Amino acid sequence: MSKRLSLSIKIYIGLVLLIILVLKHTAAGLLEDSVYKYFQTIDFIESGYNGFHIFNHDYELDPKNDYGVFQPPFAHLIHGKVFMTFPWFWVLLNAPILQILGFIGIYLIPFASGILSVYVLYDLLCKLSDDEKLIEKTIYFYLFSTSLIVYSFSYYEGTICNLALFAFLNVQFKSNDSSSMRKKIYYLFISLVLLSMLVILRTEVFFLAILMGISISFVNISSFQKNFLNLFFLGLIPSLLFLFTNELIWSQPQGLRFLVTHTFTLSDRLIRILEYLVFSKHSLLLYIPTFFLTFILFKHFKALYSKPFFRFYLTSIIFIVAIPLVSPQQQGNDIIPRFYFPIIPFLAFTILYTIQYKFPSLEKLLTRLLFLQASILLIITVIVFVFMNYRMDRLYKKLTPYIKEYNVVSTVIYGMLVQNAERKNVYVATEEESAKKMTMLLKDKSISDYYLLLWALDENRFSKSYLDTEWKFVEKIEDITVYKKK
Repeated sequence: MSKRLSLSIKIYIGLVLLIILVLKHTAAGLLEDSVYKYFQTIDFIESGYNGFHIFNHDYELDPKNDYGVFQPPFAHLIHGKVFMTFPWFWVLLNAPILQILGFIGIYLIPFASGILSVYVLYDLLCKLSDDEKLIEKTIYFYLFSTSLIVYSFSYYEGTICNLALFAFLNVQFKSNDSSSMRKKIYYLFISLVLLSMLVILRTEVFFLAILMGISISFVNISSFQKNFLNLFFLGLIPSLLFLFTNELIWSQPQGLRFLVTHTFTLSDRLIRILEYLVFSKHSLLLYIPTFFLTFILFKHFKALYSKPFFRFYLTSIIFIVAIPLVSPQQQGNDIIPRFYFPIIPFLAFTILYTIQYKFPSLEKLLTRLLFLQASILLIITVIVFVFMNYRMDRLYKKLTPYIKEYNVVSTVIYGMLVQNAERKNVYVATEEESAKKMTMLLKDKSISDYYLLLWALDENRFSKSYLDTEWKFVEKIEDITVYKKK
């Protein structure tokens, strides 16, 4: 690895550390999925490592989770208990770290995995090409123009999944090149461990790993047939482990993220592919418009097919199209649709290869466009993340005097904020009718000291007469109106 590249990695580490230092290190400042995962981990710790369900939900008051903050697709009621959708293995990995280091421990695995993934990716790219210039540019793009920076300071499993994916592909190359049976068995064991991590953490990355593992062997039919049994076991054993662990934890083999919570027609799914490619604000057209130049390589399909990087590129295209078609849920977005994160380095390598060899006269211009477009989106994402981190932390501090043992809110966003920060019982009543039912349930339990936090955008769902009759106005805090139950 060149000195320039090593310096770039140090700059990336410095940037992530700087952002971590700038952030408010409170549960209130966590955003989106990070809040859910942190909540899930803390509940697991508080249970004494005895269960993955939500422990501070009042099951007697709300047995069917009708008013809970955590609803599908983020949580599911199974056998009378609320379970978070997110992977139990992520909780298991992080719980001891959070218990020892406290809140700051949430950054350890994402950040460390992000750093290691860069080195493992570099090693992998060296197996794809001996063009050092091309490899370096790809690493630069991965470092400074993808979601890597964001995921390195987020409580999210993306970086460890990338690390496991790149490591698995490296192992597959080594296994194919080795003639020693002892080494092949060793590589098989390592592959199974990595794939088992992936299938539990992010199932779609597991399928990507299998596809890419197949592409390494699929130089021709005979080489594929030779490795078929190995590839079959590499997919089968982790899959069975995944089903078995799910059965142990929530008495049903299906992963919670696969419980159908949205009904998408075939036309919806086809439109979603077009959105991710062209129309969405997170589309590949906006993020990396030079990606579409790579289609010119299909003119040289026969010549390029023997190159592993091109087979990885073909696999990535299959993944781009297949995931929106088969995913049971709409995936989150950051700079790009979240499930595209693992394939971006392979797309970047192919884009840079296309520019370098097919458009040499425009190489500087197109390369700058590639980096500039993606980096602008990254900078905007980081700024928004930091801004929202400060805003939620500030809101929480202003709301603290009104956070009681039981609270009613009109939106999941602020319910999540209050419940996660204070470990209280919070119930979401999105309209007047649900608020009336909720207050009756609280009355039946002789609970009278609580507040309603009404989001400005929800005010039209509550009549003025109801609010004036049942609630006493207390204070307006930014876009939240605080009412106390009369």
